Amino acid sequence: QITSLQEDMEYIEDYLVIQKTRFGERFQYQMDIGPECQHIMIPKLLLQPLIENSLKYGFQKKAEIFVKVRGRISGSYLILQVEDNGPGQSEDGLESLRSILRSGEINIVHNGLQNINRRIVLEYGHDSGLTLANRDSGGLTVTLKLWIKEGERKRV
Repeated sequence: QITSLQEDMEYIEDYLVIQKTRFGERFQYQMDIGPECQHIMIPKLLLQPLIENSLKYGFQKKAEIFVKVRGRISGSYLILQVEDNGPGQSEDGLESLRSILRSGEINIVHNGLQNINRRIVLEYGHDSGLTLANRDSGGLTVTLKLWIKEGERKRV
């Protein structure tokens, strides 16, 4: 199902409030979505599994987690990022995840990331997709690059 980024972020905000209630001061978050992004259409709940991963894997090794969700337009692309201050990934682990994203084979362990990437590539093409990078200060950044379709650009 397709929805505007603005509507999707309302669902994400509700989810984050629930997690904040659950984890209290151990969980902090920030949303930084540019107003120019609000009317871009995206698959519904595209970011929620990425935020869930930040919490799931972050709390395995840290007592407190901070998640930041960003959105901006860059040229013909909507760039969405979910970054956290969790443990990040080893270089081998990161390369393994990247390999899974490039692979056409179904991966049972990391199928959430793989499914998100497939949805993006199939729906948006044009060099769209998901990338992963460790943050210099610790944690992980997941970036989604979505080509903005011609009709959507006019709404920005």
